[in-house]
Amino acid sequence: MVKGKTKAIDDLLESESIQMITDRSKPVNALVNEIRTEWAYDLYARRPSPAYMANGQIKPTSLDLVSFMAALADRNAVINIPNYERRRAKNVKEGEWVVSAENRHGKLTGLSANKETFSFSARILDQNVVKTEQDEVGAHRNFLLTDLNGSLYRGWNVIQIHPTAEENRFIRQTGIVIGNKIYFQNFVAPQLWSSFFGAPYIKLKALETRLEDEAQHYRSAVNNMNARFERRPAKHTTWQGNGFAKVDSVPIEVTAFKAEMDLPLRGTYRTIPRTNEAYVATKAWANELAYGILPRLRFSSRAVELAFHEHGNTKASPGWSIPRMQHYTAPGKRTEWNRMNLGGGYALRFREYQKTERVEPRSVF
Repeated sequence: MVKGKTKAIDDLLESESIQMITDRSKPVNALVNEIRTEWAYDLYARRPSPAYMANGQIKPTSLDLVSFMAALADRNAVINIPNYERRRAKNVKEGEWVVSAENRHGKLTGLSANKETFSFSARILDQNVVKTEQDEVGAHRNFLLTDLNGSLYRGWNVIQIHPTAEENRFIRQTGIVIGNKIYFQNFVAPQLWSSFFGAPYIKLKALETRLEDEAQHYRSAVNNMNARFERRPAKHTTWQGNGFAKVDSVPIEVTAFKAEMDLPLRGTYRTIPRTNEAYVATKAWANELAYGILPRLRFSSRAVELAFHEHGNTKASPGWSIPRMQHYTAPGKRTEWNRMNLGGGYALRFREYQKTERVEPRSVF
């Protein structure tokens, strides 16, 4: 056993789940559902402090915004954002017409997180967008919940919802509402930081790493099969250019944070038959991994990483023994990481660094 490693992590690394994750020949679909369930946010299990007014000042509830938004996303709630200021440079997409920049509203279809910065977003089927060629209303748009540094985003000041009876009961019983508004001070619960060193997070990151490897493999396979099976329809449009128009942007420096799990991956993925049916199925699976499964898992892992970034550090103790953090540079590389060696080819490593991001000029706060 590696010195400082807990029995829970030892048991995890010897478990059937981890053996499946590290074996490319084994499908992990069942594990995806299992781990998503383990990391589901249960709003009604929370016991937040109530909100109140003191000397004319609002004292927000301790409830984290992510728990509330996850409950809304689970039921695909309709939400409305009366006013929203873009952070990223605006993209104007061919064949789409935004009727109004105000009252962006629609079903909340998911939550997402950036892999490097700490921007978290709500994905809405925005009813303010008209698809002119199809003569349809509604297109997916992402709206920031946090800024690039993980702080609550100041580009909106209210999100409007129509709560269910159960949500209403929770809101009233916990006293988190002032008038008809809930004020939040934390996107993630501060105490979540210690999960960074726990077995459930290690398991989540291991699955994320395996599926990133699998997605890359099948994307490559699809690209190799494209020339033979992809039938590209002829384009007919009066748009001049590549289908997008982009407004000016300016560079800013932000602190990025990346955590990665080293795994002793072995075996090979299944061989793909050279048929059109196999091509269609493989492409669908690669897309589901890249745009469906991985973003949902990443949202959970990035929430832990944001809490660790804000409330933990390399010297913080989670309350149980952990292997000593060491500086690590991979052979032939120059990037330095903080690394927690778990033995047997398993390791958790992370680093903070400065990154340039381009944003809309007027959004520089």
